Amino acid sequence: MNSSWPLPPEHEIRVECNDASGRFTVHHAKTGAFDGEKLELFFELQELPIVNPGTEFILAALNENEDEEVIYFKTKVVDVWFGRGLIVVAKPQRIDIKELRQFFRCPINVPVKLVVGERTIEGQGKNISAGGMLVEVENQVKLICGLRLTCEFTLPGLGIPLGIRGEIVRLDKAGNGRCAVAIRFTAIHEKTQQDIIQYQFKWQREMALKRKNGKKKI
Repeated sequence: MNSSWPLPPEHEIRVECNDASGRFTVHHAKTGAFDGEKLELFFELQELPIVNPGTEFILAALNENEDEEVIYFKTKVVDVWFGRGLIVVAKPQRIDIKELRQFFRCPINVPVKLVVGERTIEGQGKNISAGGMLVEVENQVKLICGLRLTCEFTLPGLGIPLGIRGEIVRLDKAGNGRCAVAIRFTAIHEKTQQDIIQYQFKWQREMALKRKNGKKKI
Protein backbone atom coordinates (compact mmCIF):
# COMPACT_ATOMS: atom_id res chain seq x y z
CA MET A 1 0.00 0.00 0.00
CA ASN A 2 1.35 3.45 -0.91
CA SER A 3 1.89 5.66 2.15
CA SER A 4 0.07 8.57 0.50
CA TRP A 5 -3.19 6.60 0.50
CA PRO A 6 -4.18 5.64 4.07
CA LEU A 7 -6.65 2.82 3.39
CA PRO A 8 -5.79 -0.81 2.66
CA PRO A 9 -7.41 -2.98 -0.04
CA GLU A 10 -10.85 -4.41 0.80
CA HIS A 11 -11.71 -1.36 2.91
CA GLU A 12 -15.39 -0.39 2.91
CA ILE A 13 -15.95 3.06 1.43
CA ARG A 14 -18.94 5.29 0.71
CA VAL A 15 -19.14 6.98 -2.70
CA GLU A 16 -21.20 10.08 -3.47
CA CYS A 17 -21.63 11.44 -6.97
CA ASN A 18 -23.95 12.93 -9.54
CA ASP A 19 -24.62 10.12 -12.01
CA ALA A 20 -24.81 10.40 -15.81
CA SER A 21 -28.37 11.77 -15.56
CA GLY A 22 -27.27 14.48 -13.10
CA ARG A 23 -28.97 12.80 -10.13
CA PHE A 24 -27.18 12.73 -6.77
CA THR A 25 -26.59 9.12 -5.68
CA VAL A 26 -24.84 7.28 -2.84
CA HIS A 27 -23.09 3.92 -3.25
CA HIS A 28 -20.84 1.54 -1.35
CA ALA A 29 -17.64 -0.05 -2.63
CA LYS A 30 -14.42 -1.73 -1.55
CA THR A 31 -10.99 -0.35 -2.27
CA GLY A 32 -8.66 -2.25 -4.58
CA ALA A 33 -5.10 -1.63 -5.72
CA PHE A 34 -3.52 1.84 -5.53
CA ASP A 35 -0.46 2.46 -7.72
CA GLY A 36 0.33 5.95 -6.49
CA GLU A 37 -1.70 7.65 -9.22
CA LYS A 38 -4.94 5.65 -9.56
CA LEU A 39 -7.19 3.72 -7.19
CA GLU A 40 -9.49 0.81 -7.97
CA LEU A 41 -13.00 0.78 -6.49
CA PHE A 42 -15.01 -2.46 -6.67
CA PHE A 43 -18.82 -2.36 -6.49
CA GLU A 44 -21.52 -4.98 -6.28
CA LEU A 45 -23.30 -4.73 -9.63
CA GLN A 46 -26.49 -3.40 -8.00
CA GLU A 47 -24.38 -0.68 -6.33
CA LEU A 48 -22.47 0.36 -9.44
CA PRO A 49 -23.12 4.02 -10.37
CA ILE A 50 -23.74 4.88 -14.02
CA VAL A 51 -21.00 7.45 -14.58
CA ASN A 52 -18.56 8.60 -17.24
CA PRO A 53 -14.85 9.43 -17.07
CA GLY A 54 -14.42 12.84 -15.45
CA THR A 55 -17.30 12.40 -12.98
CA GLU A 56 -16.35 13.73 -9.56
CA PHE A 57 -16.59 11.37 -6.56
CA ILE A 58 -16.62 12.19 -2.88
CA LEU A 59 -15.30 9.26 -0.83
CA ALA A 60 -16.00 8.71 2.87
CA ALA A 61 -14.40 5.99 4.99
CA LEU A 62 -13.40 5.14 8.52
CA ASN A 63 -9.70 5.41 9.20
CA GLU A 64 -8.94 2.96 12.00
CA ASN A 65 -5.55 4.63 12.49
CA GLU A 66 -7.24 7.88 13.51
CA ASP A 67 -9.51 6.88 16.41
CA GLU A 68 -12.28 5.64 14.13
CA GLU A 69 -12.72 9.07 12.53
CA VAL A 70 -14.56 9.45 9.23
CA ILE A 71 -12.22 10.83 6.57
CA TYR A 72 -13.14 12.30 3.19
CA PHE A 73 -11.54 12.56 -0.22
CA LYS A 74 -12.44 13.96 -3.62
CA THR A 75 -11.42 12.36 -6.89
CA LYS A 76 -12.52 11.90 -10.51
CA VAL A 77 -13.39 8.84 -12.56
CA VAL A 78 -10.65 7.72 -14.96
CA ASP A 79 -12.14 4.50 -16.35
CA VAL A 80 -15.24 2.32 -15.90
CA TRP A 81 -15.51 -1.47 -16.32
CA PHE A 82 -19.22 -2.10 -15.90
CA GLY A 83 -18.96 -5.87 -16.45
CA ARG A 84 -16.44 -6.21 -13.62
CA GLY A 85 -18.07 -3.76 -11.24
CA LEU A 86 -14.84 -1.75 -11.33
CA ILE A 87 -14.33 2.00 -11.45
CA VAL A 88 -10.80 3.42 -11.57
CA VAL A 89 -10.35 6.89 -10.08
CA ALA A 90 -7.52 9.39 -9.95
CA LYS A 91 -5.40 9.66 -6.81
CA PRO A 92 -7.88 10.80 -4.11
CA GLN A 93 -7.19 14.13 -2.43
CA ARG A 94 -8.11 14.50 1.22
CA ILE A 95 -10.69 17.22 1.94
CA ASP A 96 -10.45 19.53 4.94
CA ILE A 97 -13.61 20.55 6.77
CA LYS A 98 -13.96 23.95 5.04
CA GLU A 99 -14.02 22.26 1.65
CA LEU A 100 -16.03 19.27 2.86
CA ARG A 101 -19.01 21.35 3.89
CA GLN A 102 -19.50 22.39 0.25
CA PHE A 103 -19.57 18.75 -0.95
CA PHE A 104 -20.65 16.35 1.75
CA ARG A 105 -24.32 15.45 2.06
CA CYS A 106 -25.82 13.34 4.78
CA PRO A 107 -29.27 11.74 4.87
CA ILE A 108 -32.19 13.26 6.72
CA ASN A 109 -35.82 12.23 7.02
CA VAL A 110 -37.74 15.27 8.21
CA PRO A 111 -40.84 17.20 7.12
CA VAL A 112 -39.97 20.25 5.03
CA LYS A 113 -42.20 23.16 4.02
CA LEU A 114 -41.34 24.83 0.73
CA VAL A 115 -42.73 28.35 0.85
CA VAL A 116 -43.27 30.03 -2.52
CA GLY A 117 -44.92 33.41 -2.03
CA GLU A 118 -48.23 32.65 -0.30
CA ARG A 119 -48.12 28.97 -1.29
CA THR A 120 -46.75 26.29 1.06
CA ILE A 121 -45.79 22.86 -0.28
CA GLU A 122 -45.38 19.95 2.12
CA GLY A 123 -42.42 17.66 1.44
CA GLN A 124 -39.92 15.30 3.02
CA GLY A 125 -36.22 16.12 3.32
CA LYS A 126 -33.96 13.31 2.04
CA ASN A 127 -30.42 14.72 2.29
CA ILE A 128 -28.67 17.96 3.18
CA SER A 129 -25.36 19.78 2.92
CA ALA A 130 -24.31 23.27 3.93
CA GLY A 131 -25.00 24.31 0.33
CA GLY A 132 -28.37 22.72 -0.40
CA MET A 133 -30.83 19.89 0.16
CA LEU A 134 -33.01 17.32 -1.58
CA VAL A 135 -36.75 17.30 -0.86
CA GLU A 136 -39.40 14.89 -2.12
CA VAL A 137 -42.88 16.24 -2.87
CA GLU A 138 -46.02 14.86 -4.51
CA ASN A 139 -45.75 14.67 -8.29
CA GLN A 140 -48.80 16.79 -8.95
CA VAL A 141 -47.16 19.83 -7.36
CA LYS A 142 -46.19 22.25 -10.13
CA LEU A 143 -42.56 23.33 -9.77
CA ILE A 144 -39.93 24.55 -12.24
CA CYS A 145 -36.16 24.92 -12.19
CA GLY A 146 -35.06 28.41 -11.21
CA LEU A 147 -38.00 28.90 -8.84
CA ARG A 148 -36.98 30.71 -5.65
CA LEU A 149 -38.42 29.58 -2.35
CA THR A 150 -37.80 29.21 1.38
CA CYS A 151 -37.13 25.83 3.02
CA GLU A 152 -38.55 25.52 6.52
CA PHE A 153 -37.57 22.49 8.62
CA THR A 154 -36.03 21.34 11.90
CA LEU A 155 -32.83 19.29 12.04
CA PRO A 156 -33.18 15.99 13.98
CA GLY A 157 -31.73 16.05 17.47
CA LEU A 158 -30.95 19.78 17.41
CA GLY A 159 -34.49 21.12 17.78
CA ILE A 160 -33.60 24.23 15.82
CA PRO A 161 -36.24 25.52 13.35
CA LEU A 162 -34.56 26.75 10.18
CA GLY A 163 -35.74 28.92 7.32
CA ILE A 164 -33.34 29.05 4.37
CA ARG A 165 -33.85 30.76 1.03
CA GLY A 166 -32.99 28.69 -2.01
CA GLU A 167 -33.49 28.00 -5.69
CA ILE A 168 -34.63 24.83 -7.46
CA VAL A 169 -31.79 23.54 -9.63
CA ARG A 170 -33.09 20.09 -10.63
CA LEU A 171 -36.30 18.03 -10.69
CA ASP A 172 -36.23 14.21 -10.87
CA LYS A 173 -38.75 11.40 -10.63
CA ALA A 174 -38.46 9.72 -7.23
CA GLY A 175 -40.97 6.88 -7.69
CA ASN A 176 -44.25 6.26 -5.88
CA GLY A 177 -45.79 9.29 -7.52
CA ARG A 178 -43.26 11.66 -6.01
CA CYS A 179 -40.77 14.19 -7.33
CA ALA A 180 -37.25 14.84 -5.99
CA VAL A 181 -36.51 18.56 -5.78
CA ALA A 182 -32.82 19.56 -5.62
CA ILE A 183 -32.45 22.96 -3.97
CA ARG A 184 -29.38 25.18 -3.83
CA PHE A 185 -29.25 27.51 -0.85
CA THR A 186 -28.88 31.10 -2.05
CA ALA A 187 -28.94 32.93 1.28
CA ILE A 188 -27.87 31.15 4.45
CA HIS A 189 -26.83 32.70 7.76
CA GLU A 190 -23.42 31.62 9.06
CA LYS A 191 -24.99 30.33 12.30
CA THR A 192 -27.44 28.21 10.28
CA GLN A 193 -24.58 26.79 8.24
CA GLN A 194 -22.79 25.87 11.45
CA ASP A 195 -25.96 24.17 12.73
CA ILE A 196 -26.04 22.00 9.58
CA ILE A 197 -22.35 21.13 9.97
CA GLN A 198 -22.99 20.26 13.62
CA TYR A 199 -25.72 17.87 12.49
CA GLN A 200 -23.35 16.34 9.91
CA PHE A 201 -20.72 15.74 12.61
CA LYS A 202 -23.34 14.12 14.83
CA TRP A 203 -24.38 11.81 11.99
CA GLN A 204 -20.73 10.96 11.23
CA ARG A 205 -20.06 9.99 14.85
CA GLU A 206 -23.16 7.78 14.91
CA MET A 207 -22.08 6.02 11.71
CA ALA A 208 -18.53 5.56 13.07
CA LEU A 209 -19.97 3.95 16.20
CA LYS A 210 -22.09 1.57 14.11
CA ARG A 211 -19.02 0.65 12.05
CA LYS A 212 -17.04 0.01 15.22
CA ASN A 213 -19.81 -2.29 16.47
CA GLY A 214 -19.62 -4.39 13.34
CA LYS A 215 -21.85 -2.63 10.78
CA LYS A 216 -19.53 -1.97 7.87
CA LYS A 217 -21.32 0.62 5.77
CA ILE A 218 -21.21 4.29 6.65
